[in-house]
Amino acid sequence: MSTDPRRRLGRALGAAGTAALVLGLAACGGGDSDDGPDDEPTLDLGGSSSATTAPTDGPASSDPTTGEGDVPAVRPAPEQGDRLEDRYAVWALELPEKKTAKIVGQALVTYMDVRLGAYFAGEADLADAARVAVGQPLTEIQGYAVELRQQKLHTVGDLWLSIDDSNVKVTGKSAKVSDACAHNATANVNAGGVAQESPTDAYLLDATVVKAAADIWLISDLAFTAVDDC
Repeated sequence: MSTDPRRRLGRALGAAGTAALVLGLAACGGGDSDDGPDDEPTLDLGGSSSATTAPTDGPASSDPTTGEGDVPAVRPAPEQGDRLEDRYAVWALELPEKKTAKIVGQALVTYMDVRLGAYFAGEADLADAARVAVGQPLTEIQGYAVELRQQKLHTVGDLWLSIDDSNVKVTGKSAKVSDACAHNATANVNAGGVAQESPTDAYLLDATVVKAAADIWLISDLAFTAVDDC
């Protein structure tokens, strides 16, 4: 693992450092399949519609939310040496209005929740992971969770995603998410809850998302670029 704390966080969230990666899965199918904003289904991957946070005395899972009034204000990333609460949460500040684009955006939020949950627990729930990802994004969940556990670290904190219609292009059974914003207040901590890094405040996310079944889309490629803000 790199000694640069910003690159360590890049691995914690994206397992790709702070450099953008070329998305490797070509779009397939016909033209843009997005419908209008009239119908806005919710992607159900086993979570709930409201976020919960772990108690400070032990681990628990988190459910991503897009509920009005439920999302806490974005805050800066912690500093190395800060003592943090033993909890995590992933929040959606914004999702697309178009039906299919919204499902794609929600799939990315849910994936990040599963991913961060694995890094919090130090192990991956393979069944949950397989319901949200394939390929590189799937294997990275398991691999980095194990690495954190070996180093006696785990990831805590909050991540806020902003994804709008301009960030998502759907082509048949494949979609590209470009420059979606992730505000970051997560860090790797030791057993005492002390941050071992001073992470970056934000990332731009680029993803390839593929349709597996009706209204079920899986993250098949993912890259993070560290930025000051987005």
